[in-house]
Amino acid sequence: MDFVEAVFGTLGCVSSTIGLAPQVYKAFKTKSLDDVSTVMLVNFLIGSIAWVVYGVHIASNPVLICNIAVVATSITALCQKAYYRKRKTHCVN
Repeated sequence: MDFVEAVFGTLGCVSSTIGLAPQVYKAFKTKSLDDVSTVMLVNFLIGSIAWVVYGVHIASNPVLICNIAVVATSITALCQKAYYRKRKTHCVN
């Protein structure tokens, strides 16, 4: 692995992995994900699953580790969105 590949691979990994983390934290604090698109969250999830499959295919642990973390964060955000929406509508009715 050359220097450029290592630097940009690491940067991409870190950026992807922490991309949704602030939103998940904010949702936990505010109990709302109304301003976050479900389509965007599903897109993140599908893309990350594709990267996991690719990581398995090329036997790359860094690709796997980064994208398993993104899958987990995406699932967490989707679950939060569903839970807070259900909770909000249940409390109103």
